[in-house]
Amino acid sequence: MKKATNRAIRWAQAGLLTNALLVVVKFFAGIIGHSNALIADAVESSADIFSSLIVWMGLSIAARPADEDHPYGHGKAEPLAAAVVSLMLLVAATGISIIAIRDIRTPHHLPAPFTLFVAAGVIIVKEILYQGSWQHCHHGGCVAPPLRCDQLARGVHRDQHRAPGRSRLGSRR
Repeated sequence: MKKATNRAIRWAQAGLLTNALLVVVKFFAGIIGHSNALIADAVESSADIFSSLIVWMGLSIAARPADEDHPYGHGKAEPLAAAVVSLMLLVAATGISIIAIRDIRTPHHLPAPFTLFVAAGVIIVKEILYQGSWQHCHHGGCVAPPLRCDQLARGVHRDQHRAPGRSRLGSRR
């Protein structure tokens, strides 16, 4: 079980580092290329960094053995981390929706063509993270075996890698 937890923590760390790099690339490409979508995506990836930290922390706590204060262990930390990440995603979606509705009324410059390639690269990187997380999750990587992995923090964290890619396909501005 410890080996599975260590793999899960490594996936959370990989997501953290990858998202940090993506924030920088998307932010500067968005500014240089006049792409509000890439700038917003950089902000969204910043939220991904915080969610990676939450998942990492939740997994670390969930892996602790039972003690006097917690005779059944610390396994509830993982679903709590999933709930926190889910709430963060709802807040981010609401904020992005409000800004998008406001910006529909404002004319903008067309983004530079290279921003399309940056967005495509981001989709590919996020899909790689999703696939790696999925394989880990469905090959014995859950800390709490009685629960389905997609109900836990890793499942929420894994799914966030793919969800933004779907929205990037429809927006370049």
